[in-house]
Amino acid sequence: MSDDLLIKLRLESVYSMESNGHKMSLVTLINEEENRQLTFICDHYVSDQFAIRDTLTPDNGTKRFLPEVLLDVIRSNRIMELKNLRVLIYGVCDGEYETELEDLNQSQTYPIRLSDAVLLSRISKIPVYVLSGILNRQGTPYSRQDMYTKSMPINILPEENLREALQTAISNEDYRLAQVLSDELKKRKK
Repeated sequence: MSDDLLIKLRLESVYSMESNGHKMSLVTLINEEENRQLTFICDHYVSDQFAIRDTLTPDNGTKRFLPEVLLDVIRSNRIMELKNLRVLIYGVCDGEYETELEDLNQSQTYPIRLSDAVLLSRISKIPVYVLSGILNRQGTPYSRQDMYTKSMPINILPEENLREALQTAISNEDYRLAQVLSDELKKRKK
């Protein structure tokens, strides 16, 4: 690693959308000061898992799901304890965040997709951290006032997806979103 500081993040939102007939979600993590955000795209499988946990509780449906069962196994294991685990976002490679689950007691790391790590954190309360250098380079300012700039990293979407999202926004008469998407398309032509 580097000498970067670790900055704790928390899940702010999971915003579902469809592009080219593919469902995906934009997941936004924010720092504790609520002034920087890190947003990434996750597939609909993980997005659906977030949605399920927003509607069900362990008592009425999720306690037999694989992540919850594995957490129960970890909790019962005397060697590994949840309080000694953390998620760390430490780099970017090929357009994806490099992320690992760290066992601080055993000094072991386990590579994990960021979307799965955030889902695990949502279920288990395992903290998520990012190296300050990554948040400074990849993060954007966070503002509660504007949900579109808060949760939509349109600068990382392919132009084809932007055009389709623009048409969908116009069809849905969401002219504010349409303006944001149109402005991004114009920026790319310059």
